[in-house]
Amino acid sequence: MKIKYFIALLFIPFSLFAQRTVKDYAVLLQAKVVESPASITITWDTPDTTCQGYVVYRKAKKDASWGIALANYDRSITQYVDHSVTVGVNYDYYVQRVYTPTWSATGYISAGIKLPEVTSRGRMLLLVDANYVTSLSNEINQLQLDLIADGWRIKKINVSRTASVTAVKAIIAGEYKADTTTNALYLLGRIPVPYSGAFRAVTGYVSNPDGHLDHGGAWPADMYYGVMNESIWTDYVENDSSFARANGFQPEHWNIPNDGKFDICYIYPNQSALEIGRVDLTNMPSFGINDTLLTKQYLNKAHLFKTKQVPVVRRGLVNDNFGVFGGEAFASSGWRNFSGMFGDSVFSGPYFSSLQSKNYLFSYACGGGGYTGASGVGSTTDFASDSVKTIFTMMFGSYFGDWDSQDNFLRAPLCSKPCALASMWSGRPYWNLHHMAMGENIGYSARLAMNNYSFISQGTTYGYAYNYGPSFVHIDLMGDPSLRLHPTQPATNILSKVTSDSLKVNLTWNASPDATSGYVILRAKNINSPFSVLSKVAAGTFNYTDVNPKNGMNCYMVRALNLENTPSGTYYNLSLGITDSVYAKNTTSINQLEEVKRSISLYPNPNNGKFVISTELGTDPIQIGVFDMLGKEVYQTKLTSSITELDIPSPSKGIYFIEFFEQNTVISVKKVIVQ
Repeated sequence: MKIKYFIALLFIPFSLFAQRTVKDYAVLLQAKVVESPASITITWDTPDTTCQGYVVYRKAKKDASWGIALANYDRSITQYVDHSVTVGVNYDYYVQRVYTPTWSATGYISAGIKLPEVTSRGRMLLLVDANYVTSLSNEINQLQLDLIADGWRIKKINVSRTASVTAVKAIIAGEYKADTTTNALYLLGRIPVPYSGAFRAVTGYVSNPDGHLDHGGAWPADMYYGVMNESIWTDYVENDSSFARANGFQPEHWNIPNDGKFDICYIYPNQSALEIGRVDLTNMPSFGINDTLLTKQYLNKAHLFKTKQVPVVRRGLVNDNFGVFGGEAFASSGWRNFSGMFGDSVFSGPYFSSLQSKNYLFSYACGGGGYTGASGVGSTTDFASDSVKTIFTMMFGSYFGDWDSQDNFLRAPLCSKPCALASMWSGRPYWNLHHMAMGENIGYSARLAMNNYSFISQGTTYGYAYNYGPSFVHIDLMGDPSLRLHPTQPATNILSKVTSDSLKVNLTWNASPDATSGYVILRAKNINSPFSVLSKVAAGTFNYTDVNPKNGMNCYMVRALNLENTPSGTYYNLSLGITDSVYAKNTTSINQLEEVKRSISLYPNPNNGKFVISTELGTDPIQIGVFDMLGKEVYQTKLTSSITELDIPSPSKGIYFIEFFEQNTVISVKKVIVQ
């Protein structure tokens, strides 16, 4: 790996590096919390007798500035006790281990006491490769339901592989402008790939992130889709055709005016408005199956993880094949993050053999790289031939951070069996994922990495440590951006029934073994509408009565609630919700619809999409509409006979609702289960 040394590293004497290990470049933080009287104790690893001391900062989670230091300690101190805290509030802590006036090791932790559960996470745009709409309809429906069950509102948009990136961006920007609660973007499949950058590993230019002379030009840049300032995305400045040819750039990286590749290398001071993740498993022939089947496999294993059907062990693995590397200490990205996630359960060892024999929820590996592997770590073919028992992984090495290549090593974990779901290129810059230990989804950390730019202004520090490449366009998350660190097992078998007078709704469900703190009951007009909290019930309670349902359709969701205790503190964690819908009358509604007293029955139920409707016919025809759980009408017809056979065309498995209309008035709603 050819390296140019950048920024402050140039000014650190090399003799310092020779005396250090990679762990010395990270301050390993944990938090111990007490509810009453409230306190948070931040502890760090054993004293370093060679340092000058420690400096402790605190800020609100979403603040950029660290403000004035809370404490300055000598090198013998290993903890800071914070009594100025409030239960339910999230705090960020930053601890420096100071070696010289220009160099210090860094540690970050997100901590809190009984942080409240998050029932609403925002609006996510789900852009789906049009090639998958039919072939993966069941899996895509399940994905949408899982995302909704985790508190997201979903807008699904089908996108052609041949669309231009500017056309795709126009759709995204239009959705964001129409609803600024839009905060996440999930790219599923071969959504057109933006490229940007005028990278050159020569003096006078911004060097490409891996520092190779033959790997400059434009790199894949999904953050283009999240930065709403269109004026920065120019395509008329960079013209590197002669330089690219002379230095062996691959054609996809050449950047010339008006070629559809943008000029900028980094977005600062602009920011991405969206948390972005991509699951693109095309062009991965080493796995022996096509991208449709690889994507099907990914979506199925993501569902199993989110519903806690995948065995995981809360520990981290670090496989470091670079060492200190002139002070860049790439693997410190693993040590720094894993301490707040797993405490002392962080281990060093070989990558593939460790992940074949034991479960590690999060892993990190780095080594001199190529497009399809990293020295001392392994290759794409290793992911194809061996199972890896890890969910989240960070990797670093040359070339493969440029992920849009055949059999790319960064994308390979997503294609593997049985578990891996997210992959990041962390080292230039470092990713800071400490918020995940307190319940944040990984997309939050991806946006933090995209927008992070650490600097000191008038003695005040802003942002997080990054090494090289802050806000560079290559910072992309491979994986589902909604993924969280701690899945909770959902309740099962929800059933909603109206009372005999149709004025109340009784809910029942079966227990979740993880519901140590009870259940949260939510309600919406339909599954794609915003859910609001109706109530919380205690652990051991498996029913709830809604005494004032909305007139018409009511969609209910029940989510198991668990108090998570992590090395960063405690927070209330919600499972995915289970949902059911029922049609009720509300006599307090001035728009009450009177149900026609007419017998309507449906059988068999459950079925495979074919069933019989039996009804009494009146003077007017009865129209019916069949709607899936996402509110999409999939079929409609008229009943002209008292016995009618229906056959829903190409139904996906799941729950459907049949609305019966007479003179444009709903007279009944029936639920159908298609197996």
